[in-house]
Amino acid sequence: MRLKLQRLNASPAVLTPTDSPAVAAAAEALEIGFGQKPVFTREGGTVPVVSSFKKLLNVDSVLIGFGLPDDNLHAPNEKFDLASLYGGMRTAAALYDRLGRILSNGRSG
Repeated sequence: MRLKLQRLNASPAVLTPTDSPAVAAAAEALEIGFGQKPVFTREGGTVPVVSSFKKLLNVDSVLIGFGLPDDNLHAPNEKFDLASLYGGMRTAAALYDRLGRILSNGRSG
């Protein structure tokens, strides 16, 4: 057997600072959505547009996941709990409200 690997595309890693106004807004929104303060962890995923936003627009992205470790993402038996769905909806509404306030006050983040 012969195996040939060819890299077709790649995306550089991006690290969002946790002290930005947008991350603070996300933390507040998560507390509203789920009733607990979030715990920040470094996690990885492949969302190539995030590095493009950083490189071309010089803006940081805030990515929030609502899934649980046992959701089996992209597997045949993938699931998503309704509690996560409803908490995510509350979080999104609170986040949009807070980001709107940040933008209307002329701050960026």
